[in-house]
Amino acid sequence: MNEQNISGKAEELKGKAEEEIGKITGSEQLRGKGEAEELKGKAKQAAGKVEQGAGEAVETAKQRVQETGSSAD
Repeated sequence: MNEQNISGKAEELKGKAEEEIGKITGSEQLRGKGEAEELKGKAKQAAGKVEQGAGEAVETAKQRVQETGSSAD
């Protein structure tokens, strides 16, 4: 898990809370703001997963290059 995943999850939870408070109080504005923040948080988490996957792919590629280089000796 990276910083983007954690930040995104926090934003998602904050958005859910705002949405629920908006529903309880009848505030469409707060409900809408909460929904938007929740979606923003989910998008951040998705970006974090992509970033993490890319980092892992780079590390795997580096290892394979090193292994191939060692085999050539």
